[in-house]
Formats: sequence, structure tokens, C-alpha cells
Amino acid sequence: MSADALDLDTLEHNKEKAQELLELYKHFDCHVDKVTLHTYFNFKNKSKPGGKDTFSYKIASLKNDTELKQSIIDNVIKKTISDIESQVVMVSDINALSDRANTISFLNNAEQYDNEQMKFLTGIVFDAGFGGDGEDDIPVVNFDTVDQIAKVDSIIFVLSKDDDDQCITIYKKQYPIQNLSRKKNNFYGFSKTELTRVDKDMISIDGKASLVFSGDTVFIYDQNVFERFFGYKAWIKNAASEFVDSMSSRFDSFVDLSKFTERVDKDSHDADAFSRKLAKVYARNETKQTLQTITNKHLQRVLDENEYLAGVFKYKKGNDTIRIETHNQQDTFIAMVSEGVLRSLITGIDYLSLGSKRKIPSATSTARTTSDSSSVVA
Repeated sequence: MSADALDLDTLEHNKEKAQELLELYKHFDCHVDKVTLHTYFNFKNKSKPGGKDTFSYKIASLKNDTELKQSIIDNVIKKTISDIESQVVMVSDINALSDRANTISFLNNAEQYDNEQMKFLTGIVFDAGFGGDGEDDIPVVNFDTVDQIAKVDSIIFVLSKDDDDQCITIYKKQYPIQNLSRKKNNFYGFSKTELTRVDKDMISIDGKASLVFSGDTVFIYDQNVFERFFGYKAWIKNAASEFVDSMSSRFDSFVDLSKFTERVDKDSHDADAFSRKLAKVYARNETKQTLQTITNKHLQRVLDENEYLAGVFKYKKGNDTIRIETHNQQDTFIAMVSEGVLRSLITGIDYLSLGSKRKIPSATSTARTTSDSSSVVA
């Protein structure tokens, strides 16, 4: 086992999905001559303000695809097999919102996912079928007369084995820096000691994966792509807002959570990160169960008995309300209502378990912690 191996038993690792992906990829871990590659360019047509962008795909005719096939087998197939067997990646449900870079997330029932881009792709993958017999009806990419290279939004690779019907459909997001248009650039190639101008549009294809379609499952290699271009960022925001609304409704007469809402609604990296944290906590069954049982009286009793927590929220016994304003107060409150305050069975010390293990000082050591500070770290 690799020295970088993860302790998968302690993580939200789905062994069944990992095995499913492993078996599929091992089927395609073979010599390039035994694999057929179909390549498609997905063009994005921007709409007028207020409208929706549309997508269309065309076949990319490659004169020699041997190196590209080998690149895909090496960068996607072989690497994933090695990573799973070495336990250096985890395979996790997308709703678990893993923030680990070494995670392959998965989305079941992809056809039911409510997003225009996903519906477009699943409609092709599951209905029309990339790499199928209907390719005669699909136009061929022509950058000389029709197509604009700057509009290439993504590339779809379909790998199939020559001796069966199994296939893997790979979606790779393209960025402007990879779509090299003559209108914006001057390209030169080396010829011995001279540079010669290349009068052609060019496109960079790296043979890697952003998403992989297999059956009704999408395996997500690039979480950022899924959040930005497949609407999952909006889902996260909605889940975070739903959590805040649930807390506001539950504790409306005692806790002011207006700053929670303000922070989630902002358009910033902090708002995105905070929304992910809230959505991840809210996805736990334990959190929903706690919200159904905990009351304002429970919160007041905890604050009356715990001088440190009272200090964090600037609460004094008998106060009718508390305002959750600062980031530290917000993190602490989330921990309180999501089973994030743990007590050691050995020492009796309380800890905040959300994010980092912050020790909650005992009553004898809270004199310096009655202000809102996050400096006490175990």
C-alpha cells in the first residue's frame, strides 16, 4: 500500500462504486489497437441577454488517433486503476461534498439531474448514443468554413472495445487558452534555426477527464467543473439557504441568524466556501434529527452552563436573544446544532469537532475566553 494511502474506513468512501469503476476501467486497460476512439467537439452558442446558451456537437475527424488513445488510457484508465488500488483516492457521493482534492465523486441517475448542460449530454449519451450507428447524421467539424474554434466548449471522447458493446464516455472541459484561434494569436513553428508562421487554428487536447459517463452514473473528476458549468454551485447555495431557513424557523425567538443569510447570499469565494460547509453539514441525517429535537430552551441551558460558549456568543444569563454575527460565532453555532460539540469520555473535556478539533476550556480557564475569539486551539 502506498505511503500516501487514505484511511478509507474513516471517510465517506463508497466501496461498491469504487469497485464498479475499477472493473470497468480494467476492461479497457489494453493495447490501443483493441480500442476504438470517437471524438466529438461540443460547441457552445451564447444566447442574447436573458436567454439560455445552447449546445451542439460535431464529429472531429482525426487522421491518427493512436497517441490520443494512449494518452486517454494512461491519464484516465491506468491512473484511476492505480489510484483506487493504492487507496490514494476516495470514491464518494457528490452530495457528501468532499473537499478533498483526491476524490472521485459520483452522481447516480444522471438523466434526472436538473441542468441544461447535463440534459444535453445525457440525451446524447443515453438516447442518441455517442459512437453509435447514427453517426452519418452528425456533421463533421470544419474550422475552415463553418465552425469557430473559440466556441469549442468541451470535447467528448468515446472509447469502445472492438469485441463487445461496452463503452466509456469522457467529457473534458475546454478553456479559451486551449482553443488557439488565428484571429487572436500568431503561431510559429520551429524549422531548424528559423521560425515559420503556422497559418492554422489549433486546439490543445490533453486526453484527461472532467466527467466520465458509465451507465446511469457520472463519475466526477473535476469538482470545480461540475459546480461551475453543471449548476451544482447553485444547488449548494440552495442547500445552504435551506439549512439557514430551517435554523431560523427553529430558533426564531432566541437566535438572530440574519448575518448567516447575508454571508451565503454574497458573490464571493468566502460565500461559496461557507455555503459548501453549510450544505455538507445539512446533508447529514444527524443534523436534521438534531434540528427536530433541539429547542431554544436547550440552547439557553447549554449557554447558562458553559461559560466558554456563552463568551463566544456574548451571552449573559437571562438574555432573551443572541446575535450570530462573526465567522467564529457562526462556526461555533453550526457545531452546536449539528452534533459538533463532543465530550471526551476519558478527560471530560468538550471539543468543537467541525473543521478543527477546538478544545472548549473548562470553567476554571474561561476567564480569557469570554470574548469572541478563535485563538483557543487544541
